[in-house]
Amino acid sequence: MKSKNLLPIISGLLIAFFSLSCGGSFLLQKTAEFENKVWLIQSIDYNDIPNGEGKIYLKFVRDGNKLTGYGGCNNIVGSYSITASDIKIKPSLSKESCPGEMETEKQLILVLEKATEFREFTSSDKDYLRLMTADGSSIELRKK
Repeated sequence: MKSKNLLPIISGLLIAFFSLSCGGSFLLQKTAEFENKVWLIQSIDYNDIPNGEGKIYLKFVRDGNKLTGYGGCNNIVGSYSITASDIKIKPSLSKESCPGEMETEKQLILVLEKATEFREFTSSDKDYLRLMTADGSSIELRKK
């Protein structure tokens, strides 16, 4: 008789556990961590980007889901939306032309446009953000 009384309690605990771990409030809380911070571009498609001065960056502004940044020649603006660990980004550039400096910017925009997923992680006391596409491209960013 006692085991029947425990069944609703155990079922409730299991439902709560799976709700939190499979897209409940934990993931929504996690997504807010990278917003409103400046992220320096470290690599695009696993090719290091010389960004020692920190001039190539992105910022995901929570208020209005706005994207801002700088690609090395042009300002980057746009919007983004998040669902769990999925992301959709709509970037655009200002229209300046900088001979010899636009290749990185073009690669950055191409990957941003195709990004479908993000991951945040910490390594050696630094925070990182990785944006990934369905075809395996990625951008790795480090918090400024």
